[in-house]
Amino acid sequence: MRTIKFFLVLTVLLILIPFACKDENRVTNTTTQQEDPGILKTDEFGNILGGDSTDWCWKDTQSGFKFGPAFPNPTIGNTFKVKVTLPAQDYVTLFFIKAGDTITVENIMLPAGVTFFEINVSGYYFTNSYRRLYLKCSSYPPSDSCKNYGDIKFEE
Repeated sequence: MRTIKFFLVLTVLLILIPFACKDENRVTNTTTQQEDPGILKTDEFGNILGGDSTDWCWKDTQSGFKFGPAFPNPTIGNTFKVKVTLPAQDYVTLFFIKAGDTITVENIMLPAGVTFFEINVSGYYFTNSYRRLYLKCSSYPPSDSCKNYGDIKFEE
């Protein structure tokens, strides 16, 4: 009888333990950070920390065109930066879509090379929300391997 109870308890524990231990928290420098699969996390210098790598167009591309990712992400407050690399001069528009309205934050002709944008979205009430930043340019349309958008998490 004791053997049956022992195996019953052992079986229940082996079934429940994997489910009880499934949290997505990790401890780093004695602080707990929640994993956020919806954004590509970056620090204030643009270093990639992990997360959703399917957005933006930041990996090596054959054309030389690159867009993003935003940094820091998540961003605290209303200001973040983004980098655009163009192999040739092009007209670039950076914008958000909020409740069906287009909010254009940059609309400019850029020369070939690397351009850093510091974007301030104060007045758009993006605090404590996720927003998608889009890039439109005539020479580099979005593709399956190179998205011309990326998600940004705005925090207080």
